[in-house]
Amino acid sequence: MCFPFSINDENASEIIEQFDIIIDGSDNIETRYLVNDICVKKNKPLIYGAIYKFEGQVSVFNYKNGPTYRCLFPEPPNTAPDCREAGVLPVLPGVIGTLMATEAIKIVLDLGEILSGKLLLYNALNSSFSTVKFEKNTNQDELFIQPESSQITCQSNENFFTQLDESTFLNKMKTNAVFLDVRELWEEPQIECLNLLRIPLDQIENRINEIPQNEEIVVFCQSGGRSKMAIHLLNRSYGFTNLFNLEKGLNAFHIES
Repeated sequence: MCFPFSINDENASEIIEQFDIIIDGSDNIETRYLVNDICVKKNKPLIYGAIYKFEGQVSVFNYKNGPTYRCLFPEPPNTAPDCREAGVLPVLPGVIGTLMATEAIKIVLDLGEILSGKLLLYNALNSSFSTVKFEKNTNQDELFIQPESSQITCQSNENFFTQLDESTFLNKMKTNAVFLDVRELWEEPQIECLNLLRIPLDQIENRINEIPQNEEIVVFCQSGGRSKMAIHLLNRSYGFTNLFNLEKGLNAFHIES
């Protein structure tokens, strides 16, 4: 079946209603959120894939009432990377597309473990795969994420890091603390301070030597979830202490870049 027109707010519900499994290979943020929201309303599993430069992601959303796209990315970013300008490794769509097709087959045949509540990350430069687990977040509040490999759990009584609100975060920028931005390099807003490290979440273990262990480390991301996962990783696997997390991330307020 072929539709000779683009999906939009007016026709998305009617189109999606006709299918049992939705595979989203769209290349714009608006469509991703639209398709996700309709899949949630129609109770359709959604297979997600995304690519950028040399990296790709795959997950399955809304599978048997599991986590959705908004559980992982609560709100659309102000800006998003443009693959037409940044480029994509030509073989990358084939790798990610094959993984997405595999998830569809597993769902149809009810085989294996579905990537529900898991984000599979692929880095073509070092031929590595990693998986980040995330939980269903019905209130779209702070998202707790944990790496599958080390089985780190997020507890409510954690005492090895301190939550920062907007004012204390900005005050920290005037000190000698090291700021660790674990977002992707394209995410906005960008901030500038003297001791800023930009290390995306999935690169922390490979670049752990760049993070000073005997200084205050202020970790932040867009909504507070990835930064908290990074803090657990730094503390449990590498013994970092004196850690600070920007609660609710940069979405909570605007920082002039």
